[in-house]
Amino acid sequence: MKLWQKVFVLNMAGLLGIASSLFLVPANTPFFPWLIVSVVLLAGFNVAIFGRFRRPASGTKPVDSKVTDVIITVGVVFWILDVLVQILRR
Repeated sequence: MKLWQKVFVLNMAGLLGIASSLFLVPANTPFFPWLIVSVVLLAGFNVAIFGRFRRPASGTKPVDSKVTDVIITVGVVFWILDVLVQILRR
């Protein structure tokens, strides 16, 4: 997968998480501070993505992608569990 495809997929996952958090936070949460925190986190997420996937210098060992796959899987599992807990709590 090319870098732009990885960035697109990970950004869509981040936006999905932000959108779902809108329905999971308490009703009295102010919208604009939530929006600012979400935008800052998404920007930080992009900095981390580009830092993680930048090309290695010549002569160095490339980054193992299995660690990334495990992190993504664990994140998705936590997100699904969080949504299920919120739904079942109601």
